[in-house]
This record gives sequence, structure tokens and C-alpha cells, in this order.
Amino acid sequence: MGAVLEDIRKRPFIFNGFCALVLLLPLAWTSSKAAVKRLGFPVWQRLHRLVYVVAVLAALHFYQRVKVDHTQPLLYAAIVLAGFGIRLFAWRLKNRSRSARAS
Repeated sequence: MGAVLEDIRKRPFIFNGFCALVLLLPLAWTSSKAAVKRLGFPVWQRLHRLVYVVAVLAALHFYQRVKVDHTQPLLYAAIVLAGFGIRLFAWRLKNRSRSARAS
């Protein structure tokens, strides 16, 4: 066990990648229509927001893993951030239209 912890200390990308993998497991287990029905959509939706954490961990894992040229990991991180920005923009538009209808 000590050797594993020492390896993780020397190579933090292993820990980040493993965390991303572990967080993907419940998403895979609950990706079917039956799982959505069993959990209920609001609970399923809350659970599947883990994908944002996984995306950050995966981008960090990739960045830490690459030793020389960080261009590709940074490009992937930029794509993840752009996706987050699009989601945030759509969420704000949706909430703005809801509040306008409520007024």
C-alpha cells in the first residue's frame, strides 16, 4: 500500500484520472431509460451533473500526464471550458425568460 501511495504522490495525474473514472461509473450505471425512470428525472439529472467534475478532472489528468508539449491538453481544456460557457449562457437565457414570464 505504501508503494501505491508513494506512486500517487509522485504522479498526481494517476489520482485525478482514477477519480474521473470512479465518478464515471455511476453515470454509466444510470445511463439507461430504465435508470431514469427508477431514479426519477430530477435525481438522475442531479447525479449526471457529475459529468462537469469529470470533465475538469479529465482535462487536468491529461495536462499533468503530458510532459513536453501542452498544446493538445490545453486545447481540450479550452473545448471543455467553451462547453461550460455555452451551457451557462443557455441556462441564464432560460432563467431570464422564466423571470420575464413571471413578471
